[in-house]
Amino acid sequence: MKRSSNTEPIPPPYQAAMVNTVQFHSNDNCPHQLQLFRTHHSPDTSPVILCFPAMGVHASHYTQLASHFNEQGFHFACTDLRGNGPQ
Repeated sequence: MKRSSNTEPIPPPYQAAMVNTVQFHSNDNCPHQLQLFRTHHSPDTSPVILCFPAMGVHASHYTQLASHFNEQGFHFACTDLRGNGPQ
């Protein structure tokens, strides 16, 4: 996909059906964010695959993987590890 400027981000090529972002704080008041990629064609009772990214890798890098699992009928949840934060 062509960008209009070098500072404009390129959107990922694959998008999950629905993305819900849940923000919360742990007991020590550290902010966290969980992204839930839900399929529109699977029931709410479908299994959820929980992904913990590799050190130094943001959760946004797993969008294509989330799409793949969504196509197979799974929901997919991913969060950034403490210290990485959302991109």
